[in-house]
Amino acid sequence: MAEFPGPTSSDSQDRSLKPRFTADEKLAAGPEANTRLPFRIQPRWAKRLSSAPSHPAGLSHVLTVAVRSGRLFTITEREGKLNMSTYEAPSLYDIVDLGEMVWLAENGYVREQDHPTEPLRILNYTNRAQVTPQVFADYPSLNECRGLIYNTTDGTVVARPFPKFWNYGQAGAAEIPLDAPVIVTDKVDGSLGIVYREPNSGQLAVATRGSFTSDQAIHATAVLRRDYAHWEPEPDETVLFEIVYPENRIVLNYGQDDDLFLLGAVEIRTGRITDPDMVLHYYGWQGPRAKMFVYRTLAEALAAEPRENAEGMVVRWPHLDGDRMVKIKQEDYVALHRIVTGLNERTVWEHLKAGKHLDELLEPLPDEFHLWVLAVAVRLTRFILDTEERFQMQYLAYVRQLSEYFITHPYSDAREVAKVFAGFVKDDPNAWAMFALKQGKDIEPKLWELAKPEPGKNPSNTPLEA
Repeated sequence: MAEFPGPTSSDSQDRSLKPRFTADEKLAAGPEANTRLPFRIQPRWAKRLSSAPSHPAGLSHVLTVAVRSGRLFTITEREGKLNMSTYEAPSLYDIVDLGEMVWLAENGYVREQDHPTEPLRILNYTNRAQVTPQVFADYPSLNECRGLIYNTTDGTVVARPFPKFWNYGQAGAAEIPLDAPVIVTDKVDGSLGIVYREPNSGQLAVATRGSFTSDQAIHATAVLRRDYAHWEPEPDETVLFEIVYPENRIVLNYGQDDDLFLLGAVEIRTGRITDPDMVLHYYGWQGPRAKMFVYRTLAEALAAEPRENAEGMVVRWPHLDGDRMVKIKQEDYVALHRIVTGLNERTVWEHLKAGKHLDELLEPLPDEFHLWVLAVAVRLTRFILDTEERFQMQYLAYVRQLSEYFITHPYSDAREVAKVFAGFVKDDPNAWAMFALKQGKDIEPKLWELAKPEPGKNPSNTPLEA
């Protein structure tokens, strides 16, 4: 059962921190520094004043941050002057409902993963939820569990990505009037990257939708720290990227691009979304970003001509009750996906046979293929369970027959029992299973071999069945 933190209070703020610079830190920070900061600036941060690259006029350059009991203190340099700002992170239960979260976790709709070295936990909806759109409507908290990260020490939210949103016309999709004024961005074909700050190290890192340690998360973190070491987001927003590199190709061919494509940002407390152009302008992001389009309404976006080497578009309606978003995917992208990924029944079978979690297979796949994969997985698993049960019942029948035989035929040792048993099952086509069960061996590996699907069965030529 998942464990969620209890409510926290701002009264727990650590008051023991020393409110002074050292003499060396004062000298490094300059005469404009505030001398009553609630923490000590580390000299290695202050020295970055002289080594930091130039920034556009009017933009603040973040020099250092410190996290204390849910509060994040930031020192920025603007036109040669130092300023300090304080951001108090919202609690997990400012964003989601505790009762809903407990129910969702107990019923298998939310999965969590702990950070290996930091006091952080990431929440993600499961594939059971993915194929049950109504649960997102009945339990709105589930929409936020798309990579939501919180601190397990004080329960504060560290990162809040885009909420769950669906393809246009799909069950569960947000209702957007055709004439509604919308903001349209390119749907970059990669993996969602969620930027967060590690409380202990103070460094920025990137998570994917359900993992701190996926291959994509590790790669993206390395790119961020290597290529954008001096870039810092605002503490009250979560900046989101699409992780693109050759080894992470989903469908579209981006050549040798190995970068983080800016998608936008989400204000942690309110969930309000900031477009990539605005994030680029205010935060000084120097890397690539998702292209924005000039379609004024949803109707115009739906009527757009398909583009070459494109997945589709994300349409957002900035509504008073919260941003509403839908995906519009090009038909040629969906068709190409089936070819590029090589998705077929053998792929699902190999994954299950190896004992891997189905989420690992489904995470990079577009929503359109989740039901098909789950149906194949259910069919294969049902075959294993049903066949094993049938073999167990068959074996018990032989055991009863053996017991009845030796009521009237006394035996001398175990070798004679084995000989009689072999005589009973010798003509049985499943004799291998009977002998294995008698010897206490696991027959599941052999059953998976029997369940191996025929080659070439994929979503295009195999109807959906459970």
